[in-house]
Amino acid sequence: MKKVRRWGYSYIKLDFLHGGALPGRRHLDIPREAAYRAGLKALREAMGEYALFLACGAPILPSLGLCDALRIGPDVAGDWENTRDAVLLYNSTIPGTKNAIRTSIHRRWLDPLVQTDPDVVYFRSLECSLNDEQKSLLQDLALVCNFNATSDLPQWLNFR
Repeated sequence: MKKVRRWGYSYIKLDFLHGGALPGRRHLDIPREAAYRAGLKALREAMGEYALFLACGAPILPSLGLCDALRIGPDVAGDWENTRDAVLLYNSTIPGTKNAIRTSIHRRWLDPLVQTDPDVVYFRSLECSLNDEQKSLLQDLALVCNFNATSDLPQWLNFR
């Protein structure tokens, strides 16, 4: 993290952090949440206080106080929901706009503790089957969450 900061990055997003809290053998014989938190603390200290640290795929409670922002929902997709996964398999954790909105709204209570990142995407014009009403819901959620970033490729964006 110190090297990443020397490269000039002040916004650092780390994903799949829940892996640090999975059951398994560790160097120290401590509970997995404590090991995860110790690792996160080392990362935070190496970043320094002037970096914005976004933790994604992270256990919520053990992350509080060590990151500036938390991804609070599943990935948004260009579809409202995947019928096979969401309806037939009843899997509410898969990427999709409906899941992202629902999960983000249910985790708004975290906002006084950490900046919430709903991973909303609403400018996308390619690989997107969302209708205008669904895109409008994403825009509203972005406003409520005070979120103003996107990870879409620039050529996929439509600012009309």
